[in-house]
Formats: sequence, C-alpha cells, structure tokens
Amino acid sequence: MAATRTTTPSVSKLKRAMDIDDILELMGSFGRYQRNLLLIVFMPVSFFVGFVMNLLLFQMVVPDHWCHVPGRENTPLTVEEWHAFTIPRSNETGKFSSCSMYEIDWKNGANTSYSVNGEVRGCSDGWEFDTTQFTTTVASSLGWVCDRGHYSHHTLSVAMAGNAVGTLLFPLVADKYFGRRFMYYVSLAIHVVTTLPLLWVTSATVHMGFRFLQGLGFETYYLMPYVIYMEVIPPERRALAVMLSFLAWTFGMCFSALVAWLVPNWTHLAIISIIPPLLGFLYWRYLPESPRWLLAKGKVHQCADVLLRISETNGMTNLSRVEVEAQLQVMMEHLPVDQPLTAVKDYPKLRVRAVTLVFMSFMSYVVYGVTMLSMSVFSNNFPGALRSLSLRVTEQLHGLHRDTLLGTALHGLLQLPSAGDILLRGSILQS
Repeated sequence: MAATRTTTPSVSKLKRAMDIDDILELMGSFGRYQRNLLLIVFMPVSFFVGFVMNLLLFQMVVPDHWCHVPGRENTPLTVEEWHAFTIPRSNETGKFSSCSMYEIDWKNGANTSYSVNGEVRGCSDGWEFDTTQFTTTVASSLGWVCDRGHYSHHTLSVAMAGNAVGTLLFPLVADKYFGRRFMYYVSLAIHVVTTLPLLWVTSATVHMGFRFLQGLGFETYYLMPYVIYMEVIPPERRALAVMLSFLAWTFGMCFSALVAWLVPNWTHLAIISIIPPLLGFLYWRYLPESPRWLLAKGKVHQCADVLLRISETNGMTNLSRVEVEAQLQVMMEHLPVDQPLTAVKDYPKLRVRAVTLVFMSFMSYVVYGVTMLSMSVFSNNFPGALRSLSLRVTEQLHGLHRDTLLGTALHGLLQLPSAGDILLRGSILQS
C-alpha cells in the first residue's frame, strides 16, 4: 500500500500565499530575525546617517574673522588693542569689521614706530580667525570669507543638490539592475572615496565637485536598508519602525554636535565621517537582499534563501525549500507588470499619496534647513544645534504613541514657538 504525504496546515497556507507578506506570516513576520535587524542594522544605520550628514554643517561653519595686519609682534599691544587701532568698527553692529583694515604707515621703515592714516582698505595680508569654538574649518583653511564668503553656503547647496540627484537616481538603478543591498554598499564606497580628496584639495570648484559627489550617497545609504527592512516586517509594524529610525537619526545628529565640540578641526571631522561608512561594510553578511526584488527579478532560489533564513531564525522550520520555491515560482508568474513612475497620475489614490509624500519630504528638509540656520543664529554653534535638534527628539518621542493626524498636528503647533525663536534670531542677525 503506497504511503501518502500529509499536508500540514502551514503547507496549505503557503499554497494560498499571494505575496511575500503572506509567506512572512508563516515564517514569523516580526520575530527574532526582524527585531535583530532593527536593533543591529536599521537603527544604527539611521543613527550614523544623521551623524555623518550633520558633521558637514560643522565643517562648513564660518568663524568670526578679521584682517590680519602684520606688525603687532613688534609692539607691546595686545590683540584687542591692536584690533582697536587697525580694524574699523561696523556702523551697524559696533563690532570689528571682518573684511577691512586701516592703512598702517611705518615711520622711516622702523618696525616699532607707526601711525594709522585712517585710510580703509581690504584685507591684503590674509585673515585672523576666532578659534574659540573651532581650530580650523573649511572657510578658515581655504580663505572662504569676504569676497568668497558665500562659498560655504554654496557648498552646502551643492551637497544637497547631489543628495537630490542621488535620491532620484540610485533607487531607480537599484530597482532596475543591481538590487538594494548592492546599491547600499555602492553609496558607502562613494562617500569614502569622495571624502578623502577633500583633505588636500584647495580649489573651491574642485571642493564643491567632490561635495556634490559625496552628497549622492547621503540619502541612499539610509533608503536602501530602510526599504529592505520595511519589506520584511508586517504593515502594522512599519509606522513604529519608521519612528524609531527617525529617532535614531536625530540622536545621531545630536551626537555630531558633541563630536564636533570635542574635535574642533574640520579635517579630523571629515576623517571621522568616513568611519561609519567603513563600518557599514561589516553588514555584508547580515543585511539581506530584498526578497521582493529578488522575486521580481526571477531569482527564486536567492529569494528562498532569505525567507528560509528568516524562518530558521524565528524558529519556524516547518517549511521545506522545495515547497517555498514552488510557491515563489507560482507567485512570480502572477506578478503585476512594471509601470513607469508617471503612471501615478492615472490613479487618484496614488496621486494623493504621492503629493503627500513630496510635501512631507519638503517639510523634512525645511526642518533640516532650520537646523543649519541654528548654526549661525546662536553665539555658540554646539548648544544651538542641540537646541534645535531637541525639538525633533520630542516630536519623534511624541510620535511613538500618537498615531492620529490630530495628535500630530497639535504637537506640530507646539513646536512653532521654539522654531519661531530660531527664525526670529536669524532675521535679527541678518538685519
């Protein structure tokens, strides 16, 4: 008498699976594997992305500066007294001018006898910089002040332009050709390779070019693990995971202020900024490829590898490779046809969601812009950055237990006075 194979409930459910989420339910949609991935990969990546991106702001700070007027070493005057004699004061603020000096006449060529003739001219002998907070920044080391004072702001804009291009380009390339995991490591390599030359480049154009290339990977090495993780957890857990990642990102930004305070040298900060990307390569064995992408590309065997690893880690080992691959093959034959991004406009619900996502991203960068503004609004860059970033920490902690639109909106209104304080200080300084 021939033996018959009994079909287990799990196998029956597997055969009814219509997508990856259904299979993950059988293998543990939020078990040990997903929790480990959250704590060991996703949140650390979020932390270090915020840390690395914010370090750029501290590198680009323009410290207080004045014209260097040679000759003080031949006089008994202190620095302040020498400035009072040789640097005119601004009529608006009463502070020493940053870009002009008095003409000094040394009598009979002597080194100790001099007079100030009252003629004001530009800085012909370089600048002196306030080193109270930073021993050196990009602006102080490359002379990006006065006529070139806008270079630091342009550099930040160029880096953000690179970020925008990379955010549009790299995910599309990842989905079309190489996969999310591979593109994550490409973005890490881009940051390392484009940061090191900055240490010896002196040309402003070349420096900005490398900053643009550096910016290409800023968002990508957050987005790739983000997408991978969202695809291996159930929909009801995704909001919590997103809030935790944003919280980790914000703590990373706060940590950058502490590091910049301890290491007030821009070249050292640039070197420190490549350490997290280098450490990111340690995830080579632990960060999986997206099972959805693998299935969409017909890589059934590799997709089954990822799913079975999840199942084994979660203690759900009642499904065999043959059964999983057979169902994946069936699912692959019923995958929807890929459509271009422009197809969003043909679906009302997708249109609304697309506009909402664009608006949310826009507001996120407005917050980041306010953070950058805080660097110049407060007299000390470090408390200024921490103060503005603390607004985001409270907002995200609030978001962990407030999942209604009204609750979020009310909390956002509570942030307006503090954000307005930063903007008001900025307008006062600009006036």
